[in-house]
Amino acid sequence: MIAPHTTRDGISLLSNPARLRGPAFQIINRMQHIRPEHQVLGTAVALVAITETLNIDLSDLIYKAKRVLADVDGPFTEHIQAIRDFAANEMRRV
Repeated sequence: MIAPHTTRDGISLLSNPARLRGPAFQIINRMQHIRPEHQVLGTAVALVAITETLNIDLSDLIYKAKRVLADVDGPFTEHIQAIRDFAANEMRRV
């Protein structure tokens, strides 16, 4: 595979969505001490700031993320299930 030259290239050329399970879990894990409503909105603010700075279309990125999630979610994907459990048990107050 060709090495991506930019972050946008890396997103477009992603060949192994499973590599995103761990990083997604690490991000959620680092936020556990923050109020749930601040976690949700803070994540959204950070994502918008990042996509605007890198000139990446946010709706395209969300679409790709949903496709990646469909590819990596399953009965043996403890990282994704842990994120869902965290949202259901710790963030539901939002």
